[in-house]
Amino acid sequence: MQPTSAQIGEPLEGHEDSVRSVTFSPDGTRIVSGSDDKTIRLRNQHESVQGIVPICSVHN
Repeated sequence: MQPTSAQIGEPLEGHEDSVRSVTFSPDGTRIVSGSDDKTIRLRNQHESVQGIVPICSVHN
């Protein structure tokens, strides 16, 4: 099978800035995305947002 960059579904929506990381849960039922808007979003397999977690950081 050849790798492809073809879109296979609708784009995920909700972040207010660039998405930097996306991963699937081991059972394939959830998607987690992290963004430059300093949030992590948890979606179920039907793409509805289940939770939004703000990311806190400390800079010296």
